[in-house]
Amino acid sequence: MLSFFHQDWKLFAPDPPTCHIRLSYQLFNNNNWSDWQYFGEPILQRHLRNKFSSANLEYRLHQQLARNMVSDYKACETSDVVDCFKSSMALRQALSQVPELEIESSQEIRFKYECLEYTVKSKGFVISGNDEEFVFQNISLND
Repeated sequence: MLSFFHQDWKLFAPDPPTCHIRLSYQLFNNNNWSDWQYFGEPILQRHLRNKFSSANLEYRLHQQLARNMVSDYKACETSDVVDCFKSSMALRQALSQVPELEIESSQEIRFKYECLEYTVKSKGFVISGNDEEFVFQNISLND
């Protein structure tokens, strides 16, 4: 009987993540920017308390949202469409994660993508330092 896969590899080598991706936002209100708010921080803390919870999958959704925002933003840089990034699906998904009361009372919002460096230790890993950081353009709210 032939194997199901055409390669006959005996080694499984996954592509491990090179960094811990984090998406955060800041709101502009009363001529001041708020502190950075991290979307997935409560979910990550829940996962660290209980490794068998579904919080790990929820947190991965936030990380994928951050990747999608970077992809959409870079695609819009070369696009001729006016306000291309403002109409992107990833931006709409990110805005839906921000509490509605915060959006209603603010004039602008901006998002920050961070790729935090992993340091592997003998018993797990530690996230330390900034490897890559990217702040998106300011988005006007309540237009």
